[in-house]
Amino acid sequence: VEALTDVQPELTPKKGEDTVVDSLERPQPSWVPLGSVKMLSIEESKPLKGKSLKIEYKVTPDMFGAVTKNLTRPLFTQNDKIGFSVASLKPIRLLVQVEDRQGGRYNTTLNLLGDSDPREVIIAWKELSIAPDSKTKVSLDPAKIVRLFFMDITGAIDTVTQENTLWINSLRSV
Repeated sequence: VEALTDVQPELTPKKGEDTVVDSLERPQPSWVPLGSVKMLSIEESKPLKGKSLKIEYKVTPDMFGAVTKNLTRPLFTQNDKIGFSVASLKPIRLLVQVEDRQGGRYNTTLNLLGDSDPREVIIAWKELSIAPDSKTKVSLDPAKIVRLFFMDITGAIDTVTQENTLWINSLRSV
């Protein structure tokens, strides 16, 4: 435990051309690890430029590695898209999911090539499908999003067991 005496940056996202969901300016992550996450940190090093959320975990056919973040206020509109930069040490299937106030869950899956290859992702809301475990079956209203998830589902889909490191940054509404 470290007691900091410096004034910490605000957790409120920055407004501008894009709305930043997490600037990663605080020394501790504001994300919650789920599943088999072994280490969660904020680092400024390659493969992505700038500060990144670094997630180290292991997947198996019955275990996943994931992170989630609660949003304290609406950050998205119907006209927005969600954008972020991502890199993975190994090839994976990354589930990107949002959850609304009524428990509606909407997701899409990305195939990342691995080799720590940086990738810029922009997802339009219409690209998200209603998740099988969604509590509602209505269309997504982005203004009601209260939670974000990033989950490596490679183990379950491809029956793989592997250790991996995932980096995420520049999470924003576009």
